[in-house]
Amino acid sequence: MHHRILTYLLVLLATQLMSQSGTVVQSLEMHSETLSENVKYSVYLPPGYHTSDESYPIVYLLHGYGGDETSWVVDGDVNRITSAAIDTGLISPMVIIMPNADNTWYVNDIDGNYKWSDMFFEELLPFVEDTFRIKAEKKYRGVAGLSMGGHGALLFSLQYPELFAGCVALSAGLWTEEAMLETPIANYNKYFGHIFGMREENNPLSDHFTDNCVLTLMENDTIENLKTVAYWIDCGDDDFLTQVNAELHILMKEREIPHEYRVRDGAHTWEYWRTGLTPGLMFLSQQFDKF
Repeated sequence: MHHRILTYLLVLLATQLMSQSGTVVQSLEMHSETLSENVKYSVYLPPGYHTSDESYPIVYLLHGYGGDETSWVVDGDVNRITSAAIDTGLISPMVIIMPNADNTWYVNDIDGNYKWSDMFFEELLPFVEDTFRIKAEKKYRGVAGLSMGGHGALLFSLQYPELFAGCVALSAGLWTEEAMLETPIANYNKYFGHIFGMREENNPLSDHFTDNCVLTLMENDTIENLKTVAYWIDCGDDDFLTQVNAELHILMKEREIPHEYRVRDGAHTWEYWRTGLTPGLMFLSQQFDKF
């Protein structure tokens, strides 16, 4: 009898603790027919998820170059930060999916041998939104990311504006076509060649790069499309990407595209991204709460 009581109390305590904080499950897997391999992702489930039948808004939170599906969990402290924001009422409860994208820049490669973007939209997105209790509608779906993931978040929202209510880009890894042409060939080929095509001296950029250049898309897309997504852009004043993020802001101002633009004290660091996560999620939560 005492053993049963103790077990009951332990279960009750665990349930109470779970209700006060979210749950993170790391490195789950989904088999992708597109990539012919298993794709890993981590998930944040909000407080109360395990004890209710409620469905939740969803945010796809993207990692940076060299990261993986654990980066926002281990380095970004996503569980503590998000749970605290929910607990204090700063944001509504939400599910967060953190996929592993390797160093794909969140696009298909130029040769069509590794179609990561196709996999995401055709397989991973519908899979996780069927697996978890998700409000699978544009008005309850957001995308966010840091550095390479900021590039991915902006690119997804530009290419599929019908899917996302809001986009949060932290220290987005962006380049104008002019700046990319001035990048030393060795650096370009090291970081971008496997995706956008290897370059030699005096060679132009590939059409594949242009088709996936955030600033080019932002400049050429219709105002009507661009106004269907709420944008939050945040880059530190000491970040090497400060100038190009400012150029994106200026372009959006010139085209009268509504957005929020923030420059805070900081550089290209996890400290900066951790402190930017709550404001970014607050911005997305505000979009979800409109409905």
